[in-house]
Amino acid sequence: LPRLSKLSDSALGVTPTRYSIGGHAPYVPRRDYDAKIRELLQRPGPPYPFVVVWGDTKAGKSRTLAEALRTALVGDPVVVLPKDGPALRDLSQLGLKVPAERAPAVVVIDDLSPTDLESLTSDVLDDVTRWAVIASTMTAQRRAQVLETGSEIRAAGRAALEDRALQFELPSDPPTGPEREEAERLYPAEHFEGSIAETLVGSRELVARYKASRDTNPGACAVLRAAVDCLRAGLLRPVTEAELFRLFPIYLRAVRVDLDPSHKRFLDGLHWASRPIASQVSLLRPIDSGHGAPSWRIFDHVATIDDGFDMHPPRPVPPELWDVLITAITP
Repeated sequence: LPRLSKLSDSALGVTPTRYSIGGHAPYVPRRDYDAKIRELLQRPGPPYPFVVVWGDTKAGKSRTLAEALRTALVGDPVVVLPKDGPALRDLSQLGLKVPAERAPAVVVIDDLSPTDLESLTSDVLDDVTRWAVIASTMTAQRRAQVLETGSEIRAAGRAALEDRALQFELPSDPPTGPEREEAERLYPAEHFEGSIAETLVGSRELVARYKASRDTNPGACAVLRAAVDCLRAGLLRPVTEAELFRLFPIYLRAVRVDLDPSHKRFLDGLHWASRPIASQVSLLRPIDSGHGAPSWRIFDHVATIDDGFDMHPPRPVPPELWDVLITAITP
């Protein structure tokens, strides 16, 4: 198992930027929030704490949690990075034990989903927190889905969040006072109109690029909307190129009825959608699937925008998407 000091921020779920790619991405302290998250992570055990840092997309949850882990946990603990909640459930059934001199270990699950929480039953949490701190992030939107009255999320998922998790809300406001002064000192080329994370990844430019794509590159707009709606529909893993191509005609017709959904137009749109902006972040990011053709992950803030976040009008999910997804993916 890797030690915490050997893992990059991106391995812990932080979106890469031109600064981190260049090897110089200093952290801007958010002192009150940092101290409170460290206090939660340092609760003595066993059982060790299960901490969930939640907030809006691009509030800086993953970076803030990564910094808190590095400063709060002494002894350079070993880290377990399950791909999701079901993977952690399966791991707990293997009876993994961490040597006493290395305990507690750290389990990091970035971007918790309702499905992840449903896998974190009382038995799973009891087992894992005997040897590890569980540290997670979660969007405000997904948290609301779990807690909503009449939610379809099973009781185990709500209980994991409400009864077992130590929750901390991270605001997404622009920096002010000493925090803003420090941000401008560390990043003199940036103008912080949004949160620090939103600014460094170029969220506003990416959203503007997405909104303009219907006119500037209809093929790319169709590809991006398909990837966004796969995420909105609940497909939490990266979407495959074959799945995107299967959805491409449906979405291209909605964007421009007079265009042919050719394979060339699809590939050109995919190339445009995956081209990084100045922050070195792109709307669509390739993920190595290990099976030849890459899979793709959408910039998550765009999905939030299409759900109606921050005064943007919500965009409906086409009914045809469900027919394709239900036949294309495994149970």
